Amino acid sequence: MSNLSSKEYANINSFISRMRSPVKVRKSPKRKDKKVEEKYIKIPLILTEQGFFICEIKINKIKGLFLLDTGSNATCIDFILKNKFKITTNEISDAVSVTNSIQVETSHNNEVCIGGFKLKNSKIDIIDLTNVKESIGDPQIKDISGILGNRILNSFNSVIKYKEKLLYIKK
Repeated sequence: MSNLSSKEYANINSFISRMRSPVKVRKSPKRKDKKVEEKYIKIPLILTEQGFFICEIKINKIKGLFLLDTGSNATCIDFILKNKFKITTNEISDAVSVTNSIQVETSHNNEVCIGGFKLKNSKIDIIDLTNVKESIGDPQIKDISGILGNRILNSFNSVIKYKEKLLYIKK
C-alpha cells in the first residue's frame, strides 16, 4: 500500500489525465504586416557551432560581441576587458554557483547601445568568463566580450526570432 494521502493521490491522477489529453496546436497566421516591421529594427544574430546566439552591441561606445543569454538576468563583461569598455566598479561581492563561489564586481551608470538605441544608467557585472568560454568549447565563444542578459533585453522591448536569426528592437 502506498503512503500517499488521498489529496496527493488525486493530484497525481489529475496530472496523468492531463498528460493523456490531446494537445491542441494553433498555427499563427503567416502574414507579413509591414506596419509591425516598420516599428522594429532588425539586428542580426550569429549562430555558433554549438547553437548559441551572439550579437554585437556597444557598451560605453565600445563595440563587442555578446552571448545572448535569455536565462540570465544580468549582463556581464569579462574582467579582462573591464578597461577596454571603460567600466568603473561601484561594488564588489561574492556570488555562489553550483560548483564554486566567484567574485562579482558591479558597475552602474553604463551606456548600452543596441542597433542605435541607447539605454543609459545600465548595471553591468564584471566576472571571470574564462571557465564559461572553455566549458562551452565553441571557438566563436572565445571571442565574446560578455553576456547580454534579460534585464537589458527587456529594457529595449525586444523580440528574438530564432529561425530568422534576428533580434528585433522596438523603435
